[in-house]
Amino acid sequence: MDIGAAVAILKGLAAVSLDARNARVVTTWAAGISTLTTLEGRARVWAEATMADSPALVSALQALNLRSPVAIAEEILLDR
Repeated sequence: MDIGAAVAILKGLAAVSLDARNARVVTTWAAGISTLTTLEGRARVWAEATMADSPALVSALQALNLRSPVAIAEEILLDR
């Protein structure tokens, strides 16, 4: 992985600290997530299972859903 390229892409999005260490991956099972019919419902269950901020995640997904893929890509590329 090119750490410098990753940091450049993520710059300004959040506090980012990357290093070359290997980290153990922890997986969390979100029981029942596959039975949900909406992305919002799945996001809420996943957020609960991973102790993430559910309202912020759902809000971000809703904002992305209102925009075209081209508009999202342009914003990402112009923010560099």
